[in-house]
Amino acid sequence: MKNKINSIFKMKRIHQISGLLLVFILFTSCNYLQPNKEENLSLEKDFKTVKIKGKYQMSIPNYMKQTNQLNDEASLQYNNLFKETYVIVIDESKEQFVSAINEAGINEFSQSTIESYRDIQMQLLRENINISNEKISEKKTFNGMNSEQVAFVGKISGVDDEISYILTFIEGENDLYMIMGWTLNKYSKKYTNTFLQIADSFKEL
Repeated sequence: MKNKINSIFKMKRIHQISGLLLVFILFTSCNYLQPNKEENLSLEKDFKTVKIKGKYQMSIPNYMKQTNQLNDEASLQYNNLFKETYVIVIDESKEQFVSAINEAGINEFSQSTIESYRDIQMQLLRENINISNEKISEKKTFNGMNSEQVAFVGKISGVDDEISYILTFIEGENDLYMIMGWTLNKYSKKYTNTFLQIADSFKEL
């Protein structure tokens, strides 16, 4: 199974993981914030709407700025280095993904497309991140699209602090999307609701 997955997604996913590792090695040592109470932002006042390639739009906190340093394959990249908050979106053709897993015989348990996409992405992340406290939310739809959400704590070699991730996988009409938000685990309580607000704001155009 692992060899089949790697053969399909090898080059693209290597770039993705490398970008995620790099940003933590460069920036986690720069943070001087202390954990605080949960952030409570207003979608109307504290967020801006970002549209990407005429494909989708999301609401991003005003304090996060666009960057191109997080991941070469991401269609959206925003962060705030001082707050240690990061968000990316990776999208790819649903037709090509389904064709690839069918040809490789990966979808042998008749999972839904979004479940297969989630499982493959998580397996690839495990190759570089030591994952613990993994929680998969109940299946849900928003704006008529199937979605899966996974929260976990990760440890990356070379980075002292644990990292808290929230991943949202969305099945659009023609594309699959992975929204990844992360921060240092000691700030998880502060920013979890903000990452959920970002993911819930996703809309295809």
